[in-house]
Amino acid sequence: MTSAAPSSLLLALPWWQRALIWACVLAVLLGVFALYTLPDFMVTLAGYIWACF
Repeated sequence: MTSAAPSSLLLALPWWQRALIWACVLAVLLGVFALYTLPDFMVTLAGYIWACF
């Protein structure tokens, strides 16, 4: 018996929804990379993470 369902949920979405998802992923990645240009923020974040232990 063969399955008619697509192998990936992402492929089942319309093209504009896939493009929107990829745009959101790209925006998040660019935001994270932009934070690396702020050394004070990274030191503060490291301090917060270190305080958890």
